[in-house]
Amino acid sequence: MLKPVAIPPLVHEDVRAVIEAVIPPRPVPWRKRLFWAVVLRVLRSPRGRAWLATRYPS
Repeated sequence: MLKPVAIPPLVHEDVRAVIEAVIPPRPVPWRKRLFWAVVLRVLRSPRGRAWLATRYPS
């Protein structure tokens, strides 16, 4: 009967550098960059945080 063989776990951080060297990350689309810039700007003020909290309740 065959004995089970333990295979060491592969942690994705180990291959991340290799993958990034072969496939560079794509640039962020300008619309997404603009969206998050606006959201973060709105979140700076208490009024903006209150507006977002009413619009998107948790």
